[in-house]
Amino acid sequence: MSGAQVERVWGRRHGVCRGCARTTWYFTYRQFDPHGAGVELERGRVVAVFTLWSPAGWQTVDRRLAIGDDTGQITLVEGPLRSVACKNYAALVLPSRGAVSAFYVVEGRLWGFGLTKRGAPVCR
Repeated sequence: MSGAQVERVWGRRHGVCRGCARTTWYFTYRQFDPHGAGVELERGRVVAVFTLWSPAGWQTVDRRLAIGDDTGQITLVEGPLRSVACKNYAALVLPSRGAVSAFYVVEGRLWGFGLTKRGAPVCR
């Protein structure tokens, strides 16, 4: 998607990261609330979408994984995944043909989700 397409879907009210390597927008429930979703853009196109903090109630489309599930549930649903060490958390990565799904884990629990373009970093 282009940035304009993201704004048509999620609106133009978003925060902008000032210190990020890529253009990064934050869509939160309320201004200054840390929960919601982030989008990274490169040359005006989305290269990553990810949860911010750990928004209660978020789950996969098929509802087999939800925020707060333990790591064992991720492995049960998705099989063994490669773990990438990020700062203060781990990303369990599931590559597919055109993208990489990331399951962000803190203290053995699913903390958030990410979807990145292949080759883009999974750590936020």
